[in-house]
Amino acid sequence: NLHRDTSFWSPSMASVDACLGLTALFVLDPFRADNGATVALPGTHRLDVPATGRPVPVELPAGACLVFDLRLLHGGGANTSGELRRAVFAMYVRSWVKPMVDGPRSTPPEVARRASPTLRRLLGFERQPVHVLPDGRWEIVSAPGATSFYGQPEGHGVYG
Repeated sequence: NLHRDTSFWSPSMASVDACLGLTALFVLDPFRADNGATVALPGTHRLDVPATGRPVPVELPAGACLVFDLRLLHGGGANTSGELRRAVFAMYVRSWVKPMVDGPRSTPPEVARRASPTLRRLLGFERQPVHVLPDGRWEIVSAPGATSFYGQPEGHGVYG
């Protein structure tokens, strides 16, 4: 079934005109049309693109990684080959979107105690609020002691 990964949170997330997160698909076995490659409706992560047409298979070699916006309409294709098609999925969301996995509750206490500020931030232990600027743009307020995830200089991170 075609779906948007935003539906894990709320159907209304797909109507937000901003990327709230990404899905990463790490391909372990080749993805081909005959073994159930992921299918997608290109461009449907944008609000101005209608969800019409035929989904296209995204064929990928083993070892590839496909990254797409959570709002993209996609799904698993039919595996008619009888072969395995294995992959690992990961979702990355903005710091103020509640993750699907509860990092603080699923992290062993001894790991949490030894974790760096950046790891604590990634696991959800550190709050990282959004600050709205007077001109309507917004910026992520840095978590104390955390390093930039994106290799950008300090002060980077104003959006809108």
